[in-house]
Amino acid sequence: MLVPELATLKKTYFGGHPDDPVILHRSEIVKRDPPFDVLIDPAIGARFDAELFDRLSSWSYSVFTVTLDKTAFAAAFPTLRPDPYHRCVEYIATRFAAWLAHSDAVGDVLAESRGGNEDQRLKESFRHALDSARTLDPNGALATRLTSREIKVKPKAINVAGLQLADLIAHPAFLAALDLREGRPRRADYGGRLVTMLEEQKYARDREGQIDGTGRLWIP
Repeated sequence: MLVPELATLKKTYFGGHPDDPVILHRSEIVKRDPPFDVLIDPAIGARFDAELFDRLSSWSYSVFTVTLDKTAFAAAFPTLRPDPYHRCVEYIATRFAAWLAHSDAVGDVLAESRGGNEDQRLKESFRHALDSARTLDPNGALATRLTSREIKVKPKAINVAGLQLADLIAHPAFLAALDLREGRPRRADYGGRLVTMLEEQKYARDREGQIDGTGRLWIP
């Protein structure tokens, strides 16, 4: 169970209060910034890393990642200049909806807040994408499998388990996608081992079992 087990893991290593819970930020964990400075102790750090890895392996979730080459993206759309972040969200939502259809399920989309104006623009972009999908293909997955035409936007500070989970895996997944694109070997560090586990167990796949093009995308 993701939510209670994540709460227990954080309380065990970092304490916190129910009214002011510790929020997992990968960059702060790596830098051992407070309250993660307890991990400076090698034994505690190793134990936490191992336990977190075990939890990331055992929790039930599916992974969709998008890596966008901003230079190539700008060159591909010199006049329209769509927002790269909005396009990534649209691609993920499209693949997620197709995955829901394959699973005969429904769901919705939650993004991490980036601020008032940026959040509003994202909501408008998402609404436009879904309205277009419903017009062009009213029976398609994107038009029928999401429970709302509105994207939910929440700050990580409110202790959303899914946002913290995404934060933990996003950067290692990006580095692995970049290395794969450049023909470099997988990194032999914690992040590399994490991505190998994600490939083996968590990445969404198409009907032929392929990750790339479904669970992992590179655009444009």
